[in-house]
Amino acid sequence: VNMTSVKCPLDERHVVRRNPKTGIVEDMPDLHPDLIEPVDFVAYSPPPSDASDEASLAEWSERLSSIDEDLKWLLSQNYSQFWCQAIFDNSLKSFLDSYLMFAPRSWVGLSLPSHTQAVHRSVHRRVFMVFVRMTTNRESEDDFLSDNAFADILYENFLLDIPKMMDLCVLFGGREPQQGNTQLLTKMLNNVFLKQPKYTEDLQHSAEAVLSAFDKLKEKVLSGGHPSDTQIDSVERSDAADLINYLIDIGRTLLAFMHVYHPSTHIFHCAGFTKQ
Repeated sequence: VNMTSVKCPLDERHVVRRNPKTGIVEDMPDLHPDLIEPVDFVAYSPPPSDASDEASLAEWSERLSSIDEDLKWLLSQNYSQFWCQAIFDNSLKSFLDSYLMFAPRSWVGLSLPSHTQAVHRSVHRRVFMVFVRMTTNRESEDDFLSDNAFADILYENFLLDIPKMMDLCVLFGGREPQQGNTQLLTKMLNNVFLKQPKYTEDLQHSAEAVLSAFDKLKEKVLSGGHPSDTQIDSVERSDAADLINYLIDIGRTLLAFMHVYHPSTHIFHCAGFTKQ
């Protein structure tokens, strides 16, 4: 066997180098917390609620531009540096979590100046490309992670979980296969669920949790005529609006997820979703 032709996965690579933190020359793995660059990713926040507040909008736009530049830098890094940042940079994890949580959904109107709108679109696209890289364990013949390491890295470092996958689908997918990035998202999630079976078990638990949340919502709505110690006396208009917005959000999110990851429909069906 010609061993020179055997490629080594990133998770098994070691190089003798000077540790950038200690200054000591040592045999270090290519994936090591001391190898991350000190980039401080700031958290994403929703656009100012008052579009006429120029000071708040200017501050938010400046923050957005900083995020865009940091994401541009991240995506320009080579395979090993990208994965070091993805695994060990907590500020990056916090930013990605905040974007998935607070980024405006398609059914929410977003009124921004044209320049700020363009920057927001750029951030949106770059966030998606970060997740494309994080759900791809092989970028080239030379740059790849072993299947087991890839599965463990995603799961044990909480780079992905079921709520994040659902957010990805509702932010970047579409109702039809040709819309948005649905086909690419399907390929991404299929790969993730195939490589890490624990996500399927998590999805089953998530389906049960969603049904439980629906039960609680139903109890809250019906409690207006049947007050008890554990139920509110009535549903005020503001509460009703919150309930409606919540139902719209969770309904569209679930639909987007099911359109992207088709096996989820069977899991939700088995959990009793259609009956509910």
